[in-house]
Amino acid sequence: MSSESVQPAALVAGLVSLRLRGRDYWYAVLYADPPAEEDPAYRHGDDHPLYVDQAALVADLGQNGIPIDEEPAGSVDVDRARAVVGYRMSREEIAAVITAWNALDDITKSLGVPLGFSGRLANRCYDKLFWGLNLESVTPPGEWYVPAWRPRELAKIDQVLRECGTRITPSQGPN
Repeated sequence: MSSESVQPAALVAGLVSLRLRGRDYWYAVLYADPPAEEDPAYRHGDDHPLYVDQAALVADLGQNGIPIDEEPAGSVDVDRARAVVGYRMSREEIAAVITAWNALDDITKSLGVPLGFSGRLANRCYDKLFWGLNLESVTPPGEWYVPAWRPRELAKIDQVLRECGTRITPSQGPN
C-alpha cells in the first residue's frame, strides 16, 4: 500500500461573460488539474451560477479558495447566436452558435436541468455546426464543408438556444 495520498484535483476558474435576453451576466467554468472529462460551471452553494456583477462572482470564488485564471475563458452572446441562425451562416457565425449551445449545455448541467435536446434532429444539427467550423484538426487539407440547412434544422437550433436560455434565466434575480 502506497503512503502517497490521493490529492483532489486543483481547480482554477475561467470567467465567462454571457449575453442573454438583452442582459449581461457572468459565470465561471472550473478547470481541473489534471483535466476532468467536463468542466462544470461554478455554483456558490445552491446559488444560481449566473451573476449580474462580476465582482460578486470573483468574491465568491475567493471565498471558496478558487483562483481565477489570468486569461478570460471567453464571451458568449446567446442573443447574437439566435440572430445569426440562418441558411448561409459564415464560419464565425457558426462558431457563435455552437459556442452558445455549449455554454447553455454547461450551465443547464450545473443547475441539474439537462439540456434535453439529444434526439436525432438535435444531434444532426450539432454535428453540422461542428463540421461547419472546418477545424484544421478534422478537415482534410483543401476541403471545406458548408452545411446545407433545412428549415426544421434551423428551427431546432433556435429552439435549443431559446428554450435553454429560458431554463437558465434566473427567476428571482441572480447574484
